[in-house]
Amino acid sequence: ATAGASPALDATLAAAMKDAVRRPGAGAITFLLSDGETLYAHRHGRTLHVLEQRIERAEPPAAPRFADILQRLRRPGGGAP
Repeated sequence: ATAGASPALDATLAAAMKDAVRRPGAGAITFLLSDGETLYAHRHGRTLHVLEQRIERAEPPAAPRFADILQRLRRPGGGAP
């Protein structure tokens, strides 16, 4: 089966949300729903907050050299710095 949006899925979700918000005492109904290709967002009641973060990654630390590892292991205490 092919993933993604379809008129049938759109209609099903729309009908479900209309039914849900009509119910007495439903409160806030908020969601993000995705299958990896399509994103559905719904907000009823409270605010839908979205947080976008960009993480700057530094270069990974260089792997220790074999000679450095041997030197640490030869220290008294078994290599504790």
